[in-house]
Amino acid sequence: MLKIQESSNGQVVLALSGQMDDQDITELETQIRSEEKGRSIALDLKDLTLVGRDAIGFLERCEADSVTLRNCAAYVREWITRLRRGHVIDGCSADYLCAHLAQMSEHATESALPHLQPRERDVLRLLVGANTNKDIARDLGMSVQVVKNYLKRIYDVLGVNNRLEAAMWVVNHPEFNQALTTERH
Repeated sequence: MLKIQESSNGQVVLALSGQMDDQDITELETQIRSEEKGRSIALDLKDLTLVGRDAIGFLERCEADSVTLRNCAAYVREWITRLRRGHVIDGCSADYLCAHLAQMSEHATESALPHLQPRERDVLRLLVGANTNKDIARDLGMSVQVVKNYLKRIYDVLGVNNRLEAAMWVVNHPEFNQALTTERH
């Protein structure tokens, strides 16, 4: 769904909600092209729940064309960063992610994060920041194998299968996301 707002400073804000599909991308591209040249455009992603690879490519192109992305979720930012670095997004499709979001909600309880040990929370915080296992190991002064062991435990506690699902779980639980970003050990 697309909602258009014009702010007092003349900036056009396109507020997006729900899941972004190919039809939404086409509509957005048309809307952005139709705006007067020189006007500032922003996409507000606050209520965007899930995007696939095509949407990530679209959002990356928008930023390259000076369109501001407001309220961009951590997992979306991670995908954009990976795309810019030339990484494949692990073959994940929007359908795969939708199916697993529902599964994650059923299996992961809100009490999951408090059951993580402080070092596991450190690993999870760095994972959400789009760090590789090697980066996490270096930042925390441990081996890559120890990071993998922590990640396995984190996945079990959160009821997820991989790092993307773990990051999405944190993003979908704002109280835990806030706790992770403010915690430092």
